[in-house]
Amino acid sequence: ALHIQYSPALVLGTSTTLQAGLYQQALARRGLQMCNTEETQPVVNRLLQSIKTQTADLPSRCDELRAHVEQIEVKNVIIACTDLNAAPLVFPAGTTVIDATQVLAVATVHRWLAWVGR
Repeated sequence: ALHIQYSPALVLGTSTTLQAGLYQQALARRGLQMCNTEETQPVVNRLLQSIKTQTADLPSRCDELRAHVEQIEVKNVIIACTDLNAAPLVFPAGTTVIDATQVLAVATVHRWLAWVGR
């Protein structure tokens, strides 16, 4: 289960991931909304490009994302892209960060343990 504060969440992922709407639906089921702004996706895209090309500007792209999170004053961040795990991301104090990959891994282990425990 997602343990996020009852305020909007910033979802960090590829444009394709966000267009699929899965995170928006999951948040809506919990009475929450996604708070990505028009500026969010270009910031994420620049960071992803920096990760994929392994350029020297990765730290500044991480700083750019942190500044964006601070600017929009979001309290919940969902990392919805495995590539972002390769970046040294730091978020403002008090930000709840949920790594979707970690949540999926934990859920998979729990289901497997339930299955083998039959």
